[in-house]
Amino acid sequence: MEPEDNPDALPLSLVLGRPVRSPQGELLGRVGDLIVRIGTETHPPVTGFVSRTGNRDYFVSWQQVQSMHAEGIQLTSARVDLRPFARRAGEMLLARDLLDHKVIDIARRRVVRVNDVLLHSEGSVCRLAGVDAGSGPIFRRLGLTRALGFLGFRPRSSPLAWNTVEFFASEVPVHLAVSHAGTAEMHPVEIAGMMEGVSLRQSHEILGALDDETAADALEEMSPERQADLVESLDSERAADILEEMDPDDAADLLADLPQDCAQEILGRMEPEESEEVRELLQYPEQSAGGMMTTDLVAVPRSFTAGEVLEHLRRSEELPQVIHDIYVVASREDQRLVGVAPLREIVISPPERPLGEIMETDFIRVPASENDREVARMMARYDLLALPVVDGQGVLLGIVTVDDAMELLLPGEWTTRFPRFFRS
Repeated sequence: MEPEDNPDALPLSLVLGRPVRSPQGELLGRVGDLIVRIGTETHPPVTGFVSRTGNRDYFVSWQQVQSMHAEGIQLTSARVDLRPFARRAGEMLLARDLLDHKVIDIARRRVVRVNDVLLHSEGSVCRLAGVDAGSGPIFRRLGLTRALGFLGFRPRSSPLAWNTVEFFASEVPVHLAVSHAGTAEMHPVEIAGMMEGVSLRQSHEILGALDDETAADALEEMSPERQADLVESLDSERAADILEEMDPDDAADLLADLPQDCAQEILGRMEPEESEEVRELLQYPEQSAGGMMTTDLVAVPRSFTAGEVLEHLRRSEELPQVIHDIYVVASREDQRLVGVAPLREIVISPPERPLGEIMETDFIRVPASENDREVARMMARYDLLALPVVDGQGVLLGIVTVDDAMELLLPGEWTTRFPRFFRS
C-alpha cells in the first residue's frame, strides 16, 4: 500500500466538509474528521468518522459506511447515534492530530509538514496509507491547481508511506504509544538537526526515546539555548544520566546556562566522580582556557615505558574517542606536566623504550586564566589539535580541543559542520 504506487489513494482534504448522506441521498451532516486506531498494524484502519451537524459533532462507526469518495460519504442506514463525540484512548483524529502537523521522514532523515493525509479503501475496509509532504496538496486545498496549470506550473506531490514516518504522540491529547525507533537509529547530528526544527515538546518526545549516550551526543550538537531548555524540562535523574555521558566541558557549559537551583539538583544526582569533574570546570570563567578545557584526556607518569602506556590504555574502562597525544606528568603523586608524547610514536616504539625518550619537552601550554580567543588564535597559529592547560605550579588541569577553539573563530554555521575530534 505504498502511496506512490497507489494512484487511487484518496486525499483526506477532498473528503473533509463533504456531505454525509443516507442511502436515499438525505443530507445527515458533513464530514468533520476521520478516526484511526493506532496499534500494531502497519496501516491503521479507519474505525469511524466525526459527522458535524450545526454545532454538534457525533461519531459514526465505519461499519455504517457504504462508500467514501471525493463527493462525500454515503451510509448504509439513516439511523445514527447522535450522542456527542468523545475521543477514546488510542484514537487519532486525522485532521486534528495529523494534517498540517510535522512528522519525521525516516528514510530521508528529515522533519516534514503533512500537507495531506492519504487513505486507501479495499472492500469495506479503509486504511491510513500515508501522508503527502509536497506542495501539490497545499495548492489543491487553496483551489489554485487549475490556475497554476494554465501557467504551466505543476505543484509536486511527495507521498510517504505511513510505515516510513513517525508522528509525534505529544500532539495528541490521549495516550498513544510511539517508539521513535527509526529516529533513535539515526546519527546524533541528524537527530540534533530534527530536534532543533520542531517544538520543545516534540524535541522532548524524541529525547525520551533515546538512550543516554545517544541523547548526550545529540545534545552536544545543538544550540546552547535549546540544550538548556530541554535539560531544564527533564526529570533531574534523567538529566544527570545524560550529562554523565557528555564530555565534562560540554556538561559544564550546559549547566552554566541553567538556573542555579536546577544545575545543583542535577549535579547532586550525578555519580560523584563525574560530578566532581564538572564542578571543577564550573569554577573557571566561561571565556577562559579553564572554561573551555575538558578533563577527558590520558595522562601517565614519566616512569612508564611504551609498553606500559599501551597496557594502561587497554585496561582503562573509559577513554577519549580519539587520542592523538599522551600527556606525561612527573609521577602519580606529582601531576606537573613534563611532556607530551604522540600516540603514534608510542605505538611504533619497542615496548621497553622509556617514555622519557619519546615525549616532547618543548611544547606549548597555557594557564587556566588565559583568554579564550587568545587560546583559539594560538591553536590556529601552531596548528594544534589540543592545547594543555596548567595551573600556576604547572599541574595539568585539562586540554582545550580544536573543535572548541574553532567555535570561536569560524562563523556560526561552520561550527556545526566542524568535526568533534575528542567527543567520547
